[in-house]
Amino acid sequence: VSALVSPVNFCAGTYDVVATIENDGPNQLGNVKVAWSVDGTLQTGLTYSSTLDTMGGKGSNSANVKLGSLSFSAGVPKAIKIWTYSPNGVTDKDMSNDTLSIPDLQPAISGSYTIDPSGSGSTNFKSWGAAAALLSKYGVCGPVSITVAPGTYNESVNLGAVAGTSAKNTITIDGGDS
Repeated sequence: VSALVSPVNFCAGTYDVVATIENDGPNQLGNVKVAWSVDGTLQTGLTYSSTLDTMGGKGSNSANVKLGSLSFSAGVPKAIKIWTYSPNGVTDKDMSNDTLSIPDLQPAISGSYTIDPSGSGSTNFKSWGAAAALLSKYGVCGPVSITVAPGTYNESVNLGAVAGTSAKNTITIDGGDS
């Protein structure tokens, strides 16, 4: 399993879970079993039954597979694990690249937030660093407004490109008029 195709940079809601599987072995695959779990709970798997060529072969050695659908709530991470097994009905001799684990998949953010070291709640960041880390990791899926509480902040933060930002999905930081 080489990648999670969907969902990526998404808002809260229900999405298809799609992963890329690939054959990195020396033999063509005619079938392979694909399993997955969410927060440690096994989900219904599938058998992929189309040819996956070898790496460097004339055909494709990868395919996207839809595993099922999953609902996500804002700010609630899910641990996703996807793995393949039993290629061509036999035990895989090299299982080092069979599994993709995403320990904290969660929706991007949108809406109103605060930066307040003494604040609390799911829409408050205790520091600039915490706000920057969340924006960098999950991105935005709508406009974001961050109001900063008065005070002295002894932090250095570098916020690079944030996934999902656009002319519509902006990040506005309001420092008030202190």
